[in-house]
Amino acid sequence: MNTLWAAAVVSCLVPMGTVWAQRQMALGDFDGDRRAEVFRPDGGNWWLASPSPGSWSYLNVSAATLANTRLADMNGDGKLDVFHANGTDWMVSYGGTTGWNFLRSSPLTVSQVALGDFNGDGQADVFYPDGANWWVFYSGSGSQTYLNVSAATLANTRLADVDGDGKTDVFHANGTGWMVSYGGTTGWNFLRSSSLTVSQVALGDFNGDGQADVFYPDGANWWLFYSGSGSQTYLNVSAATLANTELADVDGDGKTDVFHANGTGWMVSYGGTTGWNFLANSSYTF
Repeated sequence: MNTLWAAAVVSCLVPMGTVWAQRQMALGDFDGDRRAEVFRPDGGNWWLASPSPGSWSYLNVSAATLANTRLADMNGDGKLDVFHANGTDWMVSYGGTTGWNFLRSSPLTVSQVALGDFNGDGQADVFYPDGANWWVFYSGSGSQTYLNVSAATLANTRLADVDGDGKTDVFHANGTGWMVSYGGTTGWNFLRSSSLTVSQVALGDFNGDGQADVFYPDGANWWLFYSGSGSQTYLNVSAATLANTELADVDGDGKTDVFHANGTGWMVSYGGTTGWNFLANSSYTF
């Protein structure tokens, strides 16, 4: 599992909050082969499919959906787990195949938190910004621990390993510039000037150097800012946007790919640089 995937988990690769909750499916590596699978909860069961050939396999019985779950490696075994918050407790289904395992009591729901590996132990921690301070619950079961003072919230931040040290950083875009708090513990470190906000970009490791890059689709082309501080670099021509794509390593080469679902089929652009490669016929979209 590459550093970005393990440290930043899925929450940094796709839009969070309402957009995530409205999606039908998400991508993640559930079997530890370093290749993303497609996870689809239908309100009664969970299903899993390899992007190619796209046939669904039963994973588990559960009414939990993307509206109240997040995907992350909670136990550090290199496989994604399903984290669930119901407003009373936090629970996890390991590999998406076990029953719910209790982590801790908490009134916080998934809309209020994000997941990332802040101490580099390979296990996802729960990050909670309350509008004044940042807090972390290590491994999702630890006590509420102070991380930093900041008014930045999930609305204007994303979690990713920006410097490649194996720990999650907090990326912030305020409409005039991009900044990062390394490990969530430092002050803001300036990356570059930009009018783009977090709702317009996504983060992934497109060159395999372990550092998150900023991906920006403008509706006609895809652009990349390497390590979040590089100049705007042309990546590919495509009308696909964040609304119908997701970033994940589909072929297991350690580089982020762009997965696309258009309502009739699934396709992938490897490294975001190739044309669309057909994966499977499917009516399921994001």
